[in-house]
Amino acid sequence: MAGKKLWYEHIIFKIGGIIILLITPDQYIDYKIDNKYKDPELTKQIASHIRPTLIFDHLGTIRYDGGADQFISSIEVKMEGGEPNEIIISPRDHLDCVPVLESINDIFDAVSKQINKSDWLFELSNPDLLRLASSQEKKEWLFRLEIIQ
Repeated sequence: MAGKKLWYEHIIFKIGGIIILLITPDQYIDYKIDNKYKDPELTKQIASHIRPTLIFDHLGTIRYDGGADQFISSIEVKMEGGEPNEIIISPRDHLDCVPVLESINDIFDAVSKQINKSDWLFELSNPDLLRLASSQEKKEWLFRLEIIQ
């Protein structure tokens, strides 16, 4: 009996082989997915589709594009009294939702309204109580724009 294999040994080897064939592809796929998540380009691409944003200055110059530049045709910043007063965002196509505008390094209240079928006007105001150490000393203002899809 030493040289002969029992009938159930064949079944055990076959079941073991099937289990290995079923588990190994899952582990390989998990490994590939984990490596993809570590890729900074993929992370940036996903973020640009989920929450497209951009950062621009008081001259309308884009400082950082997180995917929103593909939606924007132009940014115009109007100054009054040495600080931003109005921002006009012109999208390439019609936007269904109002873009979100936030001031990064100063405190502005922004009121938005749609003009020209597709452009958005943001009227900025800096409340007097908050002006104490803010706008008058600044030479540069940064804004964050987020496109809501």
